[in-house]
Amino acid sequence: MKEANNIFSYNNYFETSGVGGTMTAVSYDYISPNLKNINFLHNTFVDCGMINLGSGATNNTWANNIFKKSSGNIFAGSTSGISWAGNIYKGTLGISIPSGMTNADPLLNPIGYYGLSSASPAINASSASYPTILDIANVDDDPLLLLDISGQARPNILTQKDVGAYEFINGGAMTRSPLTLSDVGPSFLGGPGAATSKPTTTPTTTPTTKPSNSPTASPTTKPTTAKQVTAKQVTAKPNTAKPTTAKPTTAKPTTKTPKIFGRALQGLPLLDSRTFCEKPLRLSFTN
Repeated sequence: MKEANNIFSYNNYFETSGVGGTMTAVSYDYISPNLKNINFLHNTFVDCGMINLGSGATNNTWANNIFKKSSGNIFAGSTSGISWAGNIYKGTLGISIPSGMTNADPLLNPIGYYGLSSASPAINASSASYPTILDIANVDDDPLLLLDISGQARPNILTQKDVGAYEFINGGAMTRSPLTLSDVGPSFLGGPGAATSKPTTTPTTTPTTKPSNSPTASPTTKPTTAKQVTAKQVTAKPNTAKPTTAKPTTAKPTTKTPKIFGRALQGLPLLDSRTFCEKPLRLSFTN
């Protein structure tokens, strides 16, 4: 995050994002006078790379997020200029956060992604201590957080919303789910079109009959005492029919087009992690 102000990142799910090498899940890159009013609200981070807060933040807020990491530090950098409220973590923080960060197992439920189980401490545990989310005109946003990432309804009361990107509803119908490699990955890694066969050309040839050059003679009758009769010899003309060859047929390739939320997408890029964001980061740049 560089040269950015007034950002609200909410209802996002990150799993193994920013893992490997020097990559990070989130990184602050301070260039004065930026990194003001950066807000991460109701997100879920599972076994992600480092969240590097760098330095230079002003009026930043991290509220109602879930962090679960089996090894390595969750955070690095400075907490100066950052407020914390209603967050839950399981793992090693890596930095000192005096309040607003509860050490507890969020009891996530692995069902293709990590949502909440019925006993999760994240249920109805949100804090109301975060700035009002911007409502951008002509944009399909959700400043009141009335829906979670999967399209399920959240309570109107802020403190009754569940921590993280998902709202636990027993038996609730999910209308969206995180994308996987089979949904959007390249075909050589098992993505759409992996089973598509290449075009094949198989010529089909109709067998032909060779021309016959052997004469065919009619039998002759024996002579009689009354009158000798001799049958004329008949020679069959050769068969000069041209051989016929059927044109080769070419099978057209068939490629599956992934359908995501009812819209067909093609040419999707390779994802190095499974990241599903309902609301993209909104950046505003200042001089």
